Amino acid sequence: MTEFLFWKDPYLKTFKAKIIEIEKNSIILDQTAFYPQSGNQVSDKGYIEKEKKRYEIENVLKEGEKVYHQINAKFVDEFKIGDSIIGNIEWQYRYGIMRAHSSQHLLSAIIKNKFDIDTVHANILFEEVMLQISHEITESQLKECLQELTQISTIENHKFGTYITSKKELSKYGANLRGDIPDEDKIRLVEVPGYDLICCGGTHVKNSTEIGPLFLYEFKKGTDIKYVLGKKALELYSQFNVDLISSSDMLGIQYSNFFPFIHKQYREYNQLELNYIKVASNLLDYISNYPSFQIEDCKIGILEIDLEYRVLQKQFKDFPENYMLMILRPQNKVIIISNCENLKANDVLNDLIQHYGGKGGGSTYSAQGALDIIPEDIASLIKALFK
Repeated sequence: MTEFLFWKDPYLKTFKAKIIEIEKNSIILDQTAFYPQSGNQVSDKGYIEKEKKRYEIENVLKEGEKVYHQINAKFVDEFKIGDSIIGNIEWQYRYGIMRAHSSQHLLSAIIKNKFDIDTVHANILFEEVMLQISHEITESQLKECLQELTQISTIENHKFGTYITSKKELSKYGANLRGDIPDEDKIRLVEVPGYDLICCGGTHVKNSTEIGPLFLYEFKKGTDIKYVLGKKALELYSQFNVDLISSSDMLGIQYSNFFPFIHKQYREYNQLELNYIKVASNLLDYISNYPSFQIEDCKIGILEIDLEYRVLQKQFKDFPENYMLMILRPQNKVIIISNCENLKANDVLNDLIQHYGGKGGGSTYSAQGALDIIPEDIASLIKALFK
């Protein structure tokens, strides 16, 4: 059994220990300050020393009551059971994980306390947290939670406490206990009085203000939350601040009006796009009934317009039989859709590429590509192909 020194003192950076087992390219110590990967928290980094020689720890894993310190396989033979070592934790990495894990506890607790929504999954990385909750929240609700978390992590200090208990004694905590209960006899509790009480074996800070500011960088589906903290957050804050001021100056608006302005522009853009698609749809209706020209029984329509393939494909279903539609888009891009047996879409595109250079491909029904140049008289080329 390995004694967990990181439970007694998560701020411990150096420790002494003895090797009690060697297996799986790993050494097992009688005690360790290296946190093993578990509970969605990544393992610590660092190295061990033996007789003044340094060996990097590649990973730390836990199986049962054993903690495996993985080292390079070529060095395993240099150790034997009973050897004394000195362990050294890569402190800045450990501290970044401690702060991230502590912030996740608080955010999960705040969401639970405010909206009775549980955390389904959390990944704790160096200065980064990925969180998934069981039900959707709105942007304004998330903003409310982040404001409270930032208050606690920067100004309003709260203590983190930890203690060991047994599974039998957990019943006395009742509804105050958040999260799942592990199937173990010895259970470690982490508490932030007034906010959170949860079973957890991870490493945490003593004071909530050690966490510092956070920077949210992703919020999807109302349930998936990702943010960074520490140096990563400060770098993003600084860059975001400068970019915000610069962009506001460029647009001639106050920085406080930047996001309302962007939202307004986005709504107007969406409306313009809808109007554009409506006009384009009318043009497609027109050209389906009045093609550019016809060769025998095959109608050919050529239209210079910027439309996505999905829009064209949907409307082409209503085109008459024996029809080939060619769309000329910006940057010499070409889309060809054809239900005409004598003019296959990929044949027409390949011939265009052969004559005018470019690349692309497709099927007999549809083809897309980009030409080096667009011919002035594309109709003559198609007529020549028909022969």
